[in-house]
Amino acid sequence: MANDSNKGAAMVGIAQRSVLARYGNWYRGEDDEFAHCLILDDGRCVLLFQGSRAVTVQIEHAPERAFGRLGELIEAGLPANWPESSYGGYNFITDPEGPQASEIAVLGRPAGANGLIAYYAAPDGSEIGQLVKDIAQLDEAPVAMRPPHKPPV
Repeated sequence: MANDSNKGAAMVGIAQRSVLARYGNWYRGEDDEFAHCLILDDGRCVLLFQGSRAVTVQIEHAPERAFGRLGELIEAGLPANWPESSYGGYNFITDPEGPQASEIAVLGRPAGANGLIAYYAAPDGSEIGQLVKDIAQLDEAPVAMRPPHKPPV
């Protein structure tokens, strides 16, 4: 699914190259580098690293199984009790020192709703929230599929 650029967009009726989910956190416990993961509708992930050095970007692909499940859940509709995310225009990348620094924002609409799509805040511990974190891999120790990020010197 990560290579099917139309399927992700079709999940929620959005334009291609839209961000389905956003998550940020201090990169694997580092206190000097904050990372943002933007999960795109085609399964690519844009990782933006910012800290005391140059801002860097990595582009990767989400694991197909996790991305497919995320798409299924979004397509089925988000829980009606989820609040809209802190994104109100022009502030999609969170402030690492702000109260929504590690907010998980997911593009969709509540189940059964016919209105416009919006970004909703996925609660920590929800299946969607966990899938976003699993795809982002910002909280984990380095794994074989992603070498530890080293900013340029």
